[in-house]
Amino acid sequence: MTNYIKRMYNSEPFEGVKIIEGNEGLSYYVISITLLNNNNSEENNNSIAEEKAKEAMKINYPGPYIKFEILTTILNNKKNTTTYLFSCQLLNDFVNMADKYFNEKKYNLALDSYNYILFLDNTNDYASERIKEITGIKNILGKRSSTVSSYKSTNPDNLLAFQNLLLDDINSLINKEKQGFLNLKYLISFDTLGKNISVVKNISTSLSGYSNNLSNITSKGILKPYVEGGYFLASQEDLVLDVKWSSSKTLFKSKSKGIFHKNYSNQNSSSIESFINNQPFKLGKYVFEIKNNEVNGKLYSDINLVKYKTVGPKAAFLSMLMPGLGTMKVTYGKKGWGRFTCFLLSSGLAIGSKLYSNAQYKSYLGAKSKIEIDKYYNNANISHKISLVSGGISATIYLNDLIGVLLKGAKNINLSKSLRKQLQQGPVQIQNQLISWE
Repeated sequence: MTNYIKRMYNSEPFEGVKIIEGNEGLSYYVISITLLNNNNSEENNNSIAEEKAKEAMKINYPGPYIKFEILTTILNNKKNTTTYLFSCQLLNDFVNMADKYFNEKKYNLALDSYNYILFLDNTNDYASERIKEITGIKNILGKRSSTVSSYKSTNPDNLLAFQNLLLDDINSLINKEKQGFLNLKYLISFDTLGKNISVVKNISTSLSGYSNNLSNITSKGILKPYVEGGYFLASQEDLVLDVKWSSSKTLFKSKSKGIFHKNYSNQNSSSIESFINNQPFKLGKYVFEIKNNEVNGKLYSDINLVKYKTVGPKAAFLSMLMPGLGTMKVTYGKKGWGRFTCFLLSSGLAIGSKLYSNAQYKSYLGAKSKIEIDKYYNNANISHKISLVSGGISATIYLNDLIGVLLKGAKNINLSKSLRKQLQQGPVQIQNQLISWE
């Protein structure tokens, strides 16, 4: 380069700053300073020439430059002068060359270039940051060639969205089927080209056509490749989904003494009993449909009330047969036993007194002495009156019970109106536990 610049100067001398284009897009700034030879020492002339050269650079190019150095001196004895040739390079040229390597992903060359810039200018923050960036990229490239990352760690949001979409689809299918099962093993996998190479490892299900559902879900592009530093990295995740579901109906009876059910021991009992206790009128028979969903070993339950029945005015037919029975029915055992007992006692007394009165009257008709006539007559008369009073009491109990049952039954129907109206629109949801992926 020195000889080339010297030849160029000799062929076309110049004073000041001249730009010479070099390789790799670098530009060399050549500064020519000519001084008269005088009595000053050579060292002093060199300093004067260097100062003038630097001033010339500042005038022609105010930006930063590096690698400022003297190339050669040319002595002219005829004119008694010495020409000093200096060269320097712009810092920006080195940066542009390094950036060019970086953008072309020639990271080794770029790293050498930025290190050279830092060697020439150890305060250059831009070169320092680029070196850190390249080091990070090289680490990524090393990991890219040797590591398969966990997709759950690299793309948690994409994985969660995919799992939720799968669960939403399964939920809709569970709602349509009373019972069934699904066992799915799915491998999420992306290669270093960003290509989705996920595959179903195993599928077993009672759902016809579920493979098409799964294909539709996977084709929606929810799963994205793992990208770091602009590079695709390999990632994988094994998904296991084991789902079983079944439906059953169970009867709960709410009576005055509490809530009763048969053969149903489950954590859902508290939810059902709480629902019943919160009703404006809680007495009656409740039929619940319970769907148990087991997902990867964890149990979820959906509970719906599908039928409800309370005792209405029709219970009066029982009171017609036996007063007290209708009351026991409409009050769910809270009342009625007293009426039932009193009716039996009064009716028994009325019937017994009537039979005794008839027997005494028959004896009265066959009596021959005045003492016997008076005795049997008085006994028959008293027993007849007792029979009438007891019969009146029985009739009163009968009518009161009949009317009371009609009124209470109508009240039961009215108080339970809101719940029965809800059931007319469809099952009443008591509990809905959304399945999740654990």
